[in-house]
Order: sequence, then structure tokens, then C-alpha cells
Amino acid sequence: MTEKPLYRDPAVLGLIFLGGTLGTLLRYLVSMFAATSARSTLAASFSDVWATFAVNLLGAFLLGLITGLLTDRIAAGNKRAYRLKMCFGTGFCGAFTTYGTFIMQGITISLFASFFGPLALGAAAAYALGSLIAGFLLAWLGLSLGGKLARRISVPRYSTKRNFAERNSAEQLAGTSSNAAPDSAADTAPAAAPEVSQ
Repeated sequence: MTEKPLYRDPAVLGLIFLGGTLGTLLRYLVSMFAATSARSTLAASFSDVWATFAVNLLGAFLLGLITGLLTDRIAAGNKRAYRLKMCFGTGFCGAFTTYGTFIMQGITISLFASFFGPLALGAAAAYALGSLIAGFLLAWLGLSLGGKLARRISVPRYSTKRNFAERNSAEQLAGTSSNAAPDSAADTAPAAAPEVSQ
């Protein structure tokens, strides 16, 4: 599917902006909830870390789910699916998750090594690796679940570029065979020999 460049498609830009606004607002609410629900000073100090961990994992799952649900429809040329992907995938999930904050928090935790020794370095490594591994697994789970849901919903049989190519090849082959077949017995009769002048 050929789409306009984003800078020439204000409708899609507006959808990305809308999704990004909603994602940013929800991430802020998650951070506020984590801070207000902390039951101790230590927990409050790491509330942002837990909030970032939660939004990144949830965002990875949602992006996988959205991709699994809409990929075949986008490949089939469904513009509505493309716009939904831009709004909720690029806009919402892009703003809801945060890579920069995740990196800075990992570095900040490791800086506590001067006070807590190897424990701080271990916590930073566990946070970084745990986020990456869990995020990968949840994204894969969302992608798999989205694909299964898409197949249960009314998805056209020839919904991918590969299937489109297979269908077109089959139709062309059938058309070639039909055109090659003789229309009547006259078509199969040998041509008369040319007369030779004496």
C-alpha cells in the first residue's frame, strides 16, 4: 500500500498527535499512582522506577497486540487499519512507553554503588535485563495473541502480499490455459497445402 508522506497527510499526523496525547497522559497518571501508593520512604524513592517498568512492559504488550491485529489488514490496503496503527501504535504506545527514562534510571541506580556496593550494580543490571527480557516476551505474546484474534475476526483470505501474489499467479495460470485451449475443431484442423502453379 502506497501512503502519502506523513508531512503531507495531516489526518494521520492528527491521529498520531491524539494517540500521543493520550499515551503521555496515561503515563503521567501511572507515575502519580505509583508515587501516592508507596507505603514507605524507600518505596517512594523508587516509585518512578516501578512506574517506568510497568508502562514499558504494558506498552510492549499493547504494541505487539496492535501489530498482530492490524498487519494483515494494512498489507491488504485497509486505510482504516493503517490509521489505527498510526494512532495507537506510533502515537499512543510511543508516548506511553519511555526508553530514555529507562536508561537514565538504570544509570541512577548504578550510581548508588558508592553507598550500597555491588548490591546497587546488581539491582541496576536486574532492572535493565529484566525490562528487556520481559518486554520482549510480552511483545511476542501480544503479537501472537493479536494474530490469532485477527484470524478469528473477518479477515480476508487473501490478506497479505504473499497471498495476493499467489492468487494473481493462479488466476494468470488459469487464464493462460484457457486462452491456449482451441475454441473449435476448426482450430485444430491442419492448414491446407498451398497450390503449386504449373
